[in-house]
Formats: sequence, structure tokens, C-alpha cells
Amino acid sequence: MKINIDGVNYWITFEHNRKYKADYVNGQYRWKLSNFGGSTLCFLETEGFNKIAAGLCTVYHKDRYIKEIGRNLSFERMLQELNRSDEFKLELKRVFLNRKNNEQGSN
Repeated sequence: MKINIDGVNYWITFEHNRKYKADYVNGQYRWKLSNFGGSTLCFLETEGFNKIAAGLCTVYHKDRYIKEIGRNLSFERMLQELNRSDEFKLELKRVFLNRKNNEQGSN
């Protein structure tokens, strides 16, 4: 998601890593995504993919992977690491929290 603050473009991006599990069927292993375990990374980047801050959320291997929870937690952890003013962080948070309204309004 792109945001412009004080004339500078920033991007909030997410990387989702899910666990795979192997099933042994008919003498062969078949890999498929597991609903449990995994991680979500949130990055704040500027143009040229320069990473300013990152936040990580990991899921215990027995807990269900829910993408939206991972986004929220990793975003909050990225904000904690970010060395910027409180106003800057509040603007990022406002855009992040309103993203669903913007997505629904554009359809």
C-alpha cells in the first residue's frame, strides 16, 4: 500500500510465509500448505525498495495461521521499531486502519 507523507512516497508491504506439510500418498510425498504455523513480515519502504523498518509476527506451529492477525501484529511491531515522530507513526496507522474502507470503496 502506497502513502505520501510530506512529499515522500512510502510503501507498506507484507511478506507471508506459510508452513508446508508432507502427506505420504501411494508411495509418494505430496506437499501442501498447512493451516498451522508460519510468519508475517511488515516492511516500510521508500522508492528503490529501501527498507526503513520491519516487524515480524510468528505463529506457533499448533496455532492456526490467520493472515489478517499477522498483518496487524507485524505492522504494530514495525511501528515500534520505526525511528520517526509520533505524528508520522499516527499517519501510517491511520492509512493502515482505513485500508479496508478504501479497498471496498474502489470496487
